[in-house]
Order: sequence, then structure tokens, then C-alpha cells
Amino acid sequence: MTNFGWITISASHFTNETDRRALFTIRDSIPGDPFHVFSSWNRSIAFCDWQGVTCGRRHQRVTMLNLSSLQLVGSMSPHIGNLTFLRTIDLSNNSFRGVIPREVGRLVRLRYLLLSVNSFHDVFPTNSSSLSGIKVIDVIGNNLGGRIPEELGSLSTLSRLLLAKNHFVGTIPPSLGNLSALRVLSLMENNLGGSIPSQLGQLSKLGSLMLSSINVSGTVPASLYNISSLEELSISANRLHGRLPAGLGSTLPNLQNFYVGLNQFDGPIPSSLANASGLVNIDIDTNVFIGPIPLNLGTLRDIEYLNFVDNLLGQSYESNNLKNFIDCLSNSSNLKFLDLGYNHWNSVLPHSIANLSIKLTTLGLVGNYYLSGNIPPGIGYLENLRKFGLSENMLTGSIPDSIGKLSKMGELYIYRTNISGGIPSSIGNLTRLSIFVLSENMLEGSIL
Repeated sequence: MTNFGWITISASHFTNETDRRALFTIRDSIPGDPFHVFSSWNRSIAFCDWQGVTCGRRHQRVTMLNLSSLQLVGSMSPHIGNLTFLRTIDLSNNSFRGVIPREVGRLVRLRYLLLSVNSFHDVFPTNSSSLSGIKVIDVIGNNLGGRIPEELGSLSTLSRLLLAKNHFVGTIPPSLGNLSALRVLSLMENNLGGSIPSQLGQLSKLGSLMLSSINVSGTVPASLYNISSLEELSISANRLHGRLPAGLGSTLPNLQNFYVGLNQFDGPIPSSLANASGLVNIDIDTNVFIGPIPLNLGTLRDIEYLNFVDNLLGQSYESNNLKNFIDCLSNSSNLKFLDLGYNHWNSVLPHSIANLSIKLTTLGLVGNYYLSGNIPPGIGYLENLRKFGLSENMLTGSIPDSIGKLSKMGELYIYRTNISGGIPSSIGNLTRLSIFVLSENMLEGSIL
């Protein structure tokens, strides 16, 4: 006999026929079946051969139900709890609605619960602590609400907890810090609040922590910066403040993706970030970081994305920091995105922007107002550039003819500067150009 708290069940009562009946009930709760998946779900075919059903060889009991990405419309039948040998439920990327039935808690063999991109609503079952062997819970992109159950913190085998893009409220349960096997935690885009619990720093195996857009405030617990296994830290679009630790890159040496934009962080960018030599993406936009930008970031050989827009990086004791930083990126051969706009740069536009990576697709220096100089003729070497912004600066000179070499350009913003002369005829070569803004300048001549 097995006691699950809300009901007592005899394991011997569940048989192959129980599985068949449960499957028929599951089928009947899914009226929308545009690909006729359930045409094989009939008594003339053994249920272990039905589409989406996998059985174990020994007992011929259902071990996997995989109905993902089939445009199914319906609900999740409580009878799924009678498939007691189930190890995997995958209903992801469909249009299931209704609640996640509590009967899922009967499935003590369950390892993977994959329900992402549906329309499940109400609360996540609070009896989930019965799933003692569960490895992955993925309910991303549903309409679940209520509080995140404290009981989830007892699932000692859980390696991936993915609750993003729902409507959970309340605070992050400190009990999640007990998930000693956890490697990925994603709570982003929910209606949470409060602060980030320091207990999350106990997750010594964590590789990815995604807490963006959940309305948390306060400072980031120091313990989070000591999870040396972290490869991704995403805490952007919250109300966090404080300074980044000076030793950030030393305590997080495996960091690849670092997203802290749209917060209220201040102080300098730690030069130790360069110690995380595998960094690919750094996004610190819309904070109050001050310069100078550490030049050793130019040693990051894998860096692809640098979004530093809307800070105070130009307010630095180093008058040549912009030029020096652009120069230090000359060996960053994988760089695809660089935005240094709205940073109060008071310097000359470095001609060395022409030496940036040939893979660069986006280059932004908009809104610095006191950025002067002219557009370098060498800009034509950036042959993969698709978006280029120099607006709201004090540029002079003319638009170089070489800009016509940027054949992949889709968006070009050079409004509200002091450039003069004519529009080069080579602009006509930019056949992919969809947005071209040149207003509020001193241009003359004809428009080709």
C-alpha cells in the first residue's frame, strides 16, 4: 500500500488495462487534434504502439507520453495519475488549458514534466513533493499563478526548474536553496517581488540563474557571486541596486552570459570581469555605471555582445577612454554587437571603429551630444553591418562615399548632428536599407 497524503492506493490495482483506460480518457479530454494523432488510439492497435506512447519492455506499462508540438487543444485529464509507470510527460508547445491536475503527484516514477508553451492556469500543484525522483519541471509560457510552492524545495533530484513567463506572485521561496542538484533555475517574467533570497547561493551546481523581469529589489546577495559554476547570470529589468563586486570575474570564472541591464547598479565595471575568459555576452544597459571601461575586456576572445548603452561611462578621469576601448577591441574577432550610446562621451569619434570585427552587425554611438569628429572613410570595411547609429552628436564633415559598401545595412541613423555636404550616390547601393534618418543636419544637394 502506498500513501500519498490525499489518497491511499494499492499498486496492484494498476494494470495494463488501467493504462489503456487512462489513455482513452486522456484522449477524450483533447478534442482538438488537427494532425489526427489519436487515429491510432483504438482497440485494434496495442496501446504501446499508439503515437506518442512508449512502454517499458518488461511490464508493457506506459513509461512516456510525448504529445509535444502537435497543435493539440484540450485539458490534462486527472486520469494521467493512473499511469503509474510514467517517467516522462511531454505536452509542450500545444494549446492545453485548465489546471495541472493534482493527480500528477501520484507519479512517483516521474522524471520529466514538460508542459511549456500552453495555457495551463491556476496554481502549480502543492503536492509536488511526492515527485521524489523528478529531474526536470518545465512549465515556461503558461498562465499559472499563485505563489511558487515552498514544497518544490524538497525535490532533491531536480536539475532544471523552469517557471518563467507565467503569472506567479509573492516572493522567491528561500527553500529553493535546498535544491542541491539544481543546474538551471528560470523564474523570469513573473509577477514576483521582494528580494533575492541569499539561500540561492547554496546552489553549488547551478549553471544558469535567470531572474530577469520579476520585480525584485534591494541588493544582490553576495552569496550569488560565489557560485563558481555559474555560466549564465540574468537579473536584468528589476529594481536592484548597489555595486558589482570588485572580484566578480574571479569568483565567477565560468561566466559566459552576464545580464544586469535595466536596474540601478552604480560604480565602476569590475576589471576582474576579464578573468571570466569565456564571456560571450555582457549587457549592463540602463544603469548608473561610471567609467573608465576596463581595457582588459579586449582580451575576451569569445565576446560577441557588448551592450553598455545609457550609463555614465564617458564621465571618467581618462579623457581617451572611448578611443582606448575601441582600440582594445581590435582583436575581438567575434564581436557582433556594440552599443555605447547615451554615455556622455566628450571626445572625438575614433577612426579605429573601422578596425572592429568584420562580424559586427550593430554599432551604436547615439546620444552622446559632445562626441565630435567625422565619420571615418574606413567604415566601409564593416561589411556585415546592419544597424548603425551616430545620431545626436556633434559630428562634422560629410557622409563618406565608402558607406555605400555596407550592402547589408538595414537601419542607418545620422540625424541631429552637424554633418554637411551632399548625400553620396553610393547610398543607392544599400538595397536592404529600410530605415534611413538624416533629419536636422546641414546637408544640401539632391536626394537620389
